[in-house]
Amino acid sequence: MMTMAQYGFLLFLIWLFVSAGLNKLNPANRHGFRDIFNMYGITHRRLADLVIILVGSTEVMVALALVFPSTSQLAIKLAGLLLSLYLLLMISQLLRGRREVKCGCSSSALSLNVSYELLVRNLILIVLCGVSGDTPSPGTWEGWLNVSMLAIFIIVLYLSADQLIANHQRIRLMRRQ
Repeated sequence: MMTMAQYGFLLFLIWLFVSAGLNKLNPANRHGFRDIFNMYGITHRRLADLVIILVGSTEVMVALALVFPSTSQLAIKLAGLLLSLYLLLMISQLLRGRREVKCGCSSSALSLNVSYELLVRNLILIVLCGVSGDTPSPGTWEGWLNVSMLAIFIIVLYLSADQLIANHQRIRLMRRQ
């Protein structure tokens, strides 16, 4: 049985993958993501557009699969796999000394550069995916309220961490100038 903390994390994952996927699928963001994918080596425009649509659609589908108990266990594994793939892509950029590459992740899609801080963030998310269990309903309205509040807390914590990483990157850039 899933604890309230695990269920709160599940709701957080739903938010994370819906927001990341819709961000990629938004036509207004296409040019920015093309630039990001170009930095990762996908230089052909149509191929980049196809990959952006596939990645964004996959993220939304994972989020939808997390909603249903019959598919949530597979979806948690897929979420962990996607986060692991993103982690490996960021590691490959850092090993090449390419810190100017945008990460292309979640709500901060166009503002965060690949960094060791993002590696740690993704590693924490992967570990949390690994420890998530079955997905029963929290039951009562009080249970849902508690789980929802926990999910909101995790979202705010995640967004705060993203903002702290972005600020750290800006300060580091200003010190170089």
